[in-house]
Amino acid sequence: RELLHALSTNPLTYSKAIAAASIAVSRRDEHSSSSSLDGDSESFREVFESVLREISEQKSKGTRGAPTFVLKQDVSDEYDPSFFHLKGSEHQQAMDNIARLRKLKSSRHRKGSCLPIVSAPPIAHPRFVPCRMLLHLPSLDAAIRRGLVFALTGGRWLPPSAPSEIENDLTTLSSPSFASDISGPDGKTIKVNSRRKARAEKSREAPFSEKTVNTASHSFLEVLQLLTLQVHTLEECACMHRSHPCLDYENKVSSSSLSINTYLGRLVHIPSSLVDVWAFKEFPEGPIPSKGSGMHKASILGLLIALYEHRSDHGVGAGGDSGHGDE
Repeated sequence: RELLHALSTNPLTYSKAIAAASIAVSRRDEHSSSSSLDGDSESFREVFESVLREISEQKSKGTRGAPTFVLKQDVSDEYDPSFFHLKGSEHQQAMDNIARLRKLKSSRHRKGSCLPIVSAPPIAHPRFVPCRMLLHLPSLDAAIRRGLVFALTGGRWLPPSAPSEIENDLTTLSSPSFASDISGPDGKTIKVNSRRKARAEKSREAPFSEKTVNTASHSFLEVLQLLTLQVHTLEECACMHRSHPCLDYENKVSSSSLSINTYLGRLVHIPSSLVDVWAFKEFPEGPIPSKGSGMHKASILGLLIALYEHRSDHGVGAGGDSGHGDE
């Protein structure tokens, strides 16, 4: 894992590759020079070279410079976007590289095939498998939905109000009868509701529309990764109440309630707080048109569809289809 993720950022020379892989072993194995540990050091080098050959290809730099090793396409789906030994900037670089490798890999398969954005998690120790139930908690579904709302609305945590509601807010906040100043204990005047008024004025200048979605640049890649992990672990978690007899009662109940049908129900569920919200109403009552029915737009699936139809950063914009519509 250490070596694979180090190679996912950049090609590495042999010395840099072995330095990256050595993080996975103890300091004693790395730096000991005692004769009793010579065998262990040699064993580590043999394992390292075997893994290096398995996951990388050697590229020559000509007569000058040491040869480098690049990650193979076939292992690109083992990249973990949450791997903790890479910095955020390194993950951004790795994602670009992995996306290129995965595209090359998918081009070798038949047309219409696709690769998941996150590979299935590896086999875990039985004691840690129940931790995967965290992926199917209602609170995580709520966090996923909130993250999608944030991406769809251009960085707003709450759904934008209708233009008529914004005008009413501005009228109320500007009214002389609406107290906007109060006196503090030291006699100084304190401004209240100024932020609310500023937000309303900003919303009036740029009301929420499909253009807002089209020009938004807030990433929802992490949300897609979580959704993919939910799909990967659904079957395993649905059987956990039978495969793990020592599972606590709460997790047993959650596990026994999981199925394909209940998961699909979670994807189209709309919480009561988002029912009849203007930003998610069907067009033309709402601001966002759709090529489909436009129903359940406030659900996880509905938000994903709206982002797919109107975000411009994946080749399918609001103006129509592009050559990448099947990706």
